[in-house]
Formats: sequence, C-alpha cells, structure tokens
Amino acid sequence: MEMAAFIWGEGAFENQQKPGILLPQYQRSKKLTHKEQLEYQAELLKRELIKISQDIETKKSIKSVISEVLDHFNLIFPAYQLNGKTPVPFKMEQAS
Repeated sequence: MEMAAFIWGEGAFENQQKPGILLPQYQRSKKLTHKEQLEYQAELLKRELIKISQDIETKKSIKSVISEVLDHFNLIFPAYQLNGKTPVPFKMEQAS
C-alpha cells in the first residue's frame, strides 16, 4: 500500500500551488483596479506575442522543409520572395 507524500519542515509552510491563469480571473471581475487592468493588458500582449512567435517558427520550419525538398530533387526556386503579401509568380527549373 502506497502512502501519500508529505512535506516536512519549513517547506510545508510554502505555497505548493502554481499561480493560476490570470485572464479568466480578470474577465470575471466587473471592476478592475488600475493595476489589474494593466496586468490584464500585459497578459493579453504576452499571449499575442506567443502566437506571433509560434507563427514565425512555423513559417521558418515550412521554409526549411521546402528548401530541403528542393535540394533533394535538385530544383531551383529562384523567385521565392514575397512582394507585399502576394507571392511573386515563379517557374521551377531543373538545376544544371
């Protein structure tokens, strides 16, 4: 029979729980103090930054996969550049 682990000594008095997610806390509250409003906005910005950085990493990995495939088949991808948001038309050529 296994017994639950207990914390003895000074560690028993420390808070063992991790801090919760702040956004739902702030969304449920009807009136936020100025400090809470700033913390809420900071949490929103952190989440947006995480999404953007994940998007960048995804695009980098896609570009590296495309490069590996093209190198594997000895193809040239000369016009792989973006003109604003519209890709430049390109022709795939056989490498010489």
